[in-house]
Amino acid sequence: MSTEMEMEFHERREAQENALADSAANNTARKLHREMAGRHRQEARRKAIVEV
Repeated sequence: MSTEMEMEFHERREAQENALADSAANNTARKLHREMAGRHRQEARRKAIVEV
């Protein structure tokens, strides 16, 4: 998988996790989805730096 594809994957997963957090039934689930979104955001940024 190319670096660009990996970056796109993590950006897509970040958006999905944020959407899941928005619709979560409770604060615990919301928090966990936000944490996962943050990890995907960090990984996308890491891939962006590698790509430059």
